[in-house]
Amino acid sequence: MVLALEFLAVHPRNKGKGIATALVESGMRQAERMGLPILITSYRSSKGVYARLGFVEVAHTTKDDTAFGGQGDYSWFYMLYDPEKGETNESG
Repeated sequence: MVLALEFLAVHPRNKGKGIATALVESGMRQAERMGLPILITSYRSSKGVYARLGFVEVAHTTKDDTAFGGQGDYSWFYMLYDPEKGETNESG
């Protein structure tokens, strides 16, 4: 069993104020109380927040989105944090 944190977004005016970090840390405290690891899905733009907080990438997916007007590299990352072990867990 894992605790899944849903997508979060911070309005551009409020970026850099620690809001995303505070929200994720709140979820981390809840996971610690429940004794559950956390699984999240992140886009490239927010991957650094999770990595800084101790989450480890366990898988990723990249698609070519040029057919839809994108830049060609559309990626998302699956990241895990295991508070019960007091460290991240790369083995899934």
